[in-house]
Amino acid sequence: MSSRPVELLGFENLLGRLLALVEDGPHVAGLTIEELSKGDEEKWLDVTVEGFASPDGVPNERYPRDVLEDAISDIASTSGFVR
Repeated sequence: MSSRPVELLGFENLLGRLLALVEDGPHVAGLTIEELSKGDEEKWLDVTVEGFASPDGVPNERYPRDVLEDAISDIASTSGFVR
């Protein structure tokens, strides 16, 4: 890829895991994982968008808030997605 007229700016190796597959769940003092309560969807969206809007050191990785909101809302509306 670096031999093409494309410059590699960064690489992120992200993993996802169904929490239902974790028998006992993670054990971190002071951390509780629970499903989102009804009525907190807007707060969840705001926090999630804000997290993705904050660059993590990868250059040129900034997207308009409305684009992030649309993308994350689409993902959250898929069958089986749990917040």
